[in-house]
Amino acid sequence: MKKLLSAALVLTMGVTCAGSLAACGGESESNDAEVAKKAIASINSLYEGKKTIDNDYTVLGQTKVDGELYNVNWSVSSATFNNLNDYVKVSAEMNDKKEYTVSVTKAETAIEYKLKASVTVGKETATAEYERAVTAKSKESQGTLEDPYSASYAKELASKLEIAEKYAETDEIPLVYVKGYVVDCGSDSGSRVGFVYIADTYAEDKDKNSEDAIMILSINYGEILKSYSDLGKGDLITVSGFLMNYRKTGATGDPQPEVTYKGSTGIQCHALEKAEDKRTDDQKIADALEAVNANMTINRVGETALPLSDEEAVTFAWALKSGDAATVADGKVNVAALPTEDKTVVVTVTATCGSATSTKDVTITIKAATPVTGGVKFDFSTLTATKGVKLTNETALELFNKTCNAESGIVSVEVENVYEGTGAGGGKPDTAGIVKMGTGKANGKIDLTFGSAVTKIEIKCHDFYNMNAANPTNKNTLSVNGDARLTPYNENGDGDVMTFELTTAATKISIESGLRVYLYEIIVYFAA
Repeated sequence: MKKLLSAALVLTMGVTCAGSLAACGGESESNDAEVAKKAIASINSLYEGKKTIDNDYTVLGQTKVDGELYNVNWSVSSATFNNLNDYVKVSAEMNDKKEYTVSVTKAETAIEYKLKASVTVGKETATAEYERAVTAKSKESQGTLEDPYSASYAKELASKLEIAEKYAETDEIPLVYVKGYVVDCGSDSGSRVGFVYIADTYAEDKDKNSEDAIMILSINYGEILKSYSDLGKGDLITVSGFLMNYRKTGATGDPQPEVTYKGSTGIQCHALEKAEDKRTDDQKIADALEAVNANMTINRVGETALPLSDEEAVTFAWALKSGDAATVADGKVNVAALPTEDKTVVVTVTATCGSATSTKDVTITIKAATPVTGGVKFDFSTLTATKGVKLTNETALELFNKTCNAESGIVSVEVENVYEGTGAGGGKPDTAGIVKMGTGKANGKIDLTFGSAVTKIEIKCHDFYNMNAANPTNKNTLSVNGDARLTPYNENGDGDVMTFELTTAATKISIESGLRVYLYEIIVYFAA
C-alpha cells in the first residue's frame, strides 16, 4: 500500500485534525519531503557528474525508498540550444524494464543540456539536474542523405577550405549532402552556370546575402535539379555535391563558399517539399488533372487501377461514361474478357479539392485478345515509366499482373536489380515500354512462381552492349533456370525472341541477366 493518501481519502476514513495531526499535513508533509529527498539521493548516486553521451541511453523510471516504489519524472532543457527536442528527447512511456529512453541525435554543433529528474511524494517534490552533452557531427564526416549538413554548417566548412581561383572540377561526387530552403535561384546564360541559394530557415525577406545561406552552383551547365521552373522560394531541398571556397579569377572581395557540381547529372534533388502552397483549390485541381493521361491501354483481364491524384489535397472519383467492354468501381477498371477486336470505353475522373470540383474524360483502349495456346503472355509495351523505376517484389507482381493478356496463374514474383523503363545512357535514353534487368555492375534477377508447371518460356529481348569495331562481340547473357545464353544484339530495335525449353517442368522460373538486358515480352507455356 502506498504511504501517501490524499486528504480527501483520509477524511472519508473518519480521521479529523483533532484526532491526528499527521492527517492534516504537518508531520505527513514533512515525511513526504524526506522521502522525496531520499528518492532523489538514490538517483544521484547513479546519474551525477558531467557526461557526454552521443547515443541513445536509458534512465530509471522508478526508485525504491523504504521498500516503496516512487515514480521518477525526467526532462531535458538547454539555455543555449534552440530546438533541443529535435536532438535530445525523453520517451513518453517507460519500457517493460521500467526505464525511459533518452534518444540522442548529433547536430552540426555540440549540444550542452540539463537532464532533470524529479520525484513527487504527496505535495512535496525533490529535483536534481545533471550536466550532459552531445558532440557535434564530425567535421571529417561527409554527411549522408539521412543526416545532411545544414546550409550554414556547410558554409562554415567551405569557408575554411583553400580558395579556388577558377571553377574547379573533381571526380569525387558527391562529397556532402546539404539541406536547406531555397531563397534565390537563377542562371547566367553567357557562362552556362546555374545557381541556387539555400538557407537554414525561410522567410519572405531572405535572399542570397543571408548569413545562413550558401550557394549551390552547377559548373558550365544551366540546369539545376530538373529546371528552375521546378524551384521556388521556400522549397526545402537536399542536394549533394562537393564543397569549395570559390573566387573567380580577377574578382575582388570575399570568396563565396559554395557546394559545387560537375556535369549536368551531378545535381541531385533528394527531397522537395513545398514550404507553403499558395495555389487556389482550382489550381490544385488543374495541376492534378493535367498529370492524368487522356488515353490509356489495357491488354489484360481483371482489375486495373486508375490513377490516383498526385496532389495531396485533391481526391479523384472515377465513373464509366460510355462503352461496354469494361466496368468501373472503386477507382479500378475491370475487364471481364478481352474482346475479339480492340474496343474503347470512356471514363470520367471527378477531381475535388475543398468545395471546388472539375472533371476530365479518359479514353481507354481494351486490346483484343492475343491467343497463346497453352500459355500466357506478359507484354510490357503498355508500360509508361521512362526513368528506370526500381521494382520491389510487390510492385513487380503488380506489373506482371497488369501486363498479362489472360489469367496468368502467377503466385509470386521476386526481383533484384530490375527496373520499369530505363534512365539515360545505354543507347536507350528515357525509354518506356520495357523492363530492364541488371546494372553496369550487377546482374538482374526475376523469379516467377506459378500455380502450374511450366515447360517452355519465350523472352523477347536484346542486349545492352554496344558493339563496334573496338567491341565486336556481345557480352550480355540471359539464363532461365540455369540455361545461360548470349542475348540477341539489337541495340536500337525491339528485340528478338529467345526460347528456353525446360528439361524438367517446374512451377518456379528463375531468369537472370548477365549485367544489363532489355525485356519486351515474356510468354510462358504450361504442361498439358
